[in-house]
Amino acid sequence: MNMRIISNDHMRKLCATAAAAAAMLSISVVASPKASAAADPSFGQGGRYYYVLNSLRNGKADRKIVYGKANDTVLVGDWNGDGKDTLAVRRGGAYYIKNSIGNGSADTVIYYGRATDTVLVGDWDGDGKDTLAVRRGNEIYIKNSLGNGGADRVVSYGRADDTVLVGDWDGDGKDTFAVRRGNTYYVRNSLTSGAADTTVSYGRADDTVLVGDWNGDGKDTFAVRRGNVYYVKNTIAGGSADAVFGFGRNTDGVLVGDWDGDGKDTLAVRRDDDAPKTPQYLRPSGGMYPNLSTVQGLNIEVSLARQRVYVKSGSRTIYTMLASTGMDDSTPHGTYYVQNRGVSFYNSGEGMGANYWVSWKDYGTYLFHTVPTDASGNYIVSEADKLGHPASHGCVRLTVPDAQWLYNQLPEGTKVVIH
Repeated sequence: MNMRIISNDHMRKLCATAAAAAAMLSISVVASPKASAAADPSFGQGGRYYYVLNSLRNGKADRKIVYGKANDTVLVGDWNGDGKDTLAVRRGGAYYIKNSIGNGSADTVIYYGRATDTVLVGDWDGDGKDTLAVRRGNEIYIKNSLGNGGADRVVSYGRADDTVLVGDWDGDGKDTFAVRRGNTYYVRNSLTSGAADTTVSYGRADDTVLVGDWNGDGKDTFAVRRGNVYYVKNTIAGGSADAVFGFGRNTDGVLVGDWDGDGKDTLAVRRDDDAPKTPQYLRPSGGMYPNLSTVQGLNIEVSLARQRVYVKSGSRTIYTMLASTGMDDSTPHGTYYVQNRGVSFYNSGEGMGANYWVSWKDYGTYLFHTVPTDASGNYIVSEADKLGHPASHGCVRLTVPDAQWLYNQLPEGTKVVIH
């Protein structure tokens, strides 16, 4: 955070002193953000603008549409069985379904499950139409029609903290489940409990994973996303990607669907084109925040390579935040736990401070906090613009709303893994 050259050790001591002083003086209470259902982390910064690509290639989108609200949770499915995937938006327990890729009002509105449920989409009975399932722990409540009412069947698979993926893995026309643990996938070919039919490792543990029928053979497989580059695999197997291409921006949300009905899944990116008036550092990284008091197995992962902070329920990422970690690899690697916190600190010797800090090592030395502030409490734009790149002297910088959310909701003792 300094504007003149000093040692990292000196900077950490100054940061620790300022943070510790702030901890003793701070008695402010800030209201927690409104709780809401968590958006899928792959949806990035949210937004209501969608850029649709009809082939797996580099270049510009084939189509742009506007639908829903910027903070909606978005689902993709072939809701009417016409062979084309379209969008639905979720608001609590309500789903607003659109049967065409276009602007305008929803064609169908249904209610299913609870606002806190994790929602999955699939063609569970092979009738050519996608419907919903909701997940509670390791139990999945499957609905075979787009209507209100109870589940048609309940299936248990995997662990409560697994990441669950949906796909037609064997090409029989019915979607089933796979669970992800790190970079290992446990694939089940029927909607029943029991051991996986196939176990495969692909990509890295911190990759964002997508599922689609990329080559039109009727079988879904995996792709991993790193920034705006996608590594597509056409078989359920390890090894190198079969196709690699770039599309969109690092901060885009990404969706998978067969938008034109050609039998092949491609991508769409979701972007907040209404937001340029608000700088990135003043916006939430990924839309609406989940209520951390309801999250089982809450933990934090910091990826130094990707400059991202992942809020997780067990091994499942529930929110992704843009970050700036330490220059010259000065952010410690390892496993730590949340300690004390404070509303703000300021280092008069260096002319910088920050707000909403949460310590995870050495009680005030290493922190999550906002982008830097000046003596008047204003955010320093030149520093804020470095989000997404190493810029600190060891702390983890976040956008202002992201840091405030952690300050308000992240419990003491929460595990923090940095690698």
